[in-house]
Amino acid sequence: MIPDGLNPVSFQTAQAERLATTIETWPWKSFRSSGMGHPCDRYITWSFTRWKEAAPHGFVLESIFQLGRALQPIAEQRLVDMGFRFHREPYKAEQYRIGKATISAKPDVLITGYQGAHYNPPIVGDIKGVQAWAWGHYHDIHDFWAADNWIVRGYATQVNLQMLLMDLPVGVLFLFSKGHGLIKPVPFELDYAAAEAVLQRVERLQGEVEAQRDPPPIEYDDGICGRCGFLALCYPPRDMGAGAVVVQDEQLIEDLGRRAILKETASEYSALQKSVNARLKQFGDFEMLLAGEWVVVRKEVTVKGYSVPPRIDTRFEIRSLQPKQQIASEDG
Repeated sequence: MIPDGLNPVSFQTAQAERLATTIETWPWKSFRSSGMGHPCDRYITWSFTRWKEAAPHGFVLESIFQLGRALQPIAEQRLVDMGFRFHREPYKAEQYRIGKATISAKPDVLITGYQGAHYNPPIVGDIKGVQAWAWGHYHDIHDFWAADNWIVRGYATQVNLQMLLMDLPVGVLFLFSKGHGLIKPVPFELDYAAAEAVLQRVERLQGEVEAQRDPPPIEYDDGICGRCGFLALCYPPRDMGAGAVVVQDEQLIEDLGRRAILKETASEYSALQKSVNARLKQFGDFEMLLAGEWVVVRKEVTVKGYSVPPRIDTRFEIRSLQPKQQIASEDG
């Protein structure tokens, strides 16, 4: 008999529970160079002022973080075996004062030489675990600056800012493939304009933190907002405008929740969708409606028919205010 510990369902439950015990959330005490590529001013400010209100990340993302931490020493040893030399003292995060603000920076490695050659000044290095496709896709720093994914652009922002703060002209991103295990260097020179723009942003956001002000939200982007621990607190914005409606229709809230569960059951889902649409239409020409944890955005779309003229129909886009737990991020 197969023991219960190896039952796939109970195994996954136990794994998720174990990972959940290691999840930790901490406030920002300084502006983190690793976080300054985030596109939302509100997220960065709230990481100082309202961090306790953020939903913790899920066990899947925690597993990704743990994998990244496990890969880093493997990558470092590979580089040493190839002949790279690093600053051997344990490298601690340095604090840099910019006006009234403080920025913390901690490169993964500080490269001092390679196979007998001495690097003076040293080179800032950061190791990023990426998917195999990303390893083959990103070839130079311009690919990072132009990436659609803000996390990838943030890699360049992080190392470039560290170079400016440490007054070092050259940096390198070491891409460690999670697929085949090979490492690829992406070296680049300091981009002063990009780094100075980050410093100006830091000084501006320092004022928001000191005043305990909430910066305005960015336009909703599922790739950013849908994965944010502040989602339920931030979206929709408190100033929702005249078109937003908050309702306490318990039947509608229950239907919305059951709709999410039964979406794969086509026949029941279809009937439930009709019920939800009928109830939603009772609330008139709203732009946005809040029902429990659900956000409903009303849209007017043109429906074309084969034998009748096109008509304007009302459809509702429904999504949960709960942040997504699985994140398709290349960052290890």
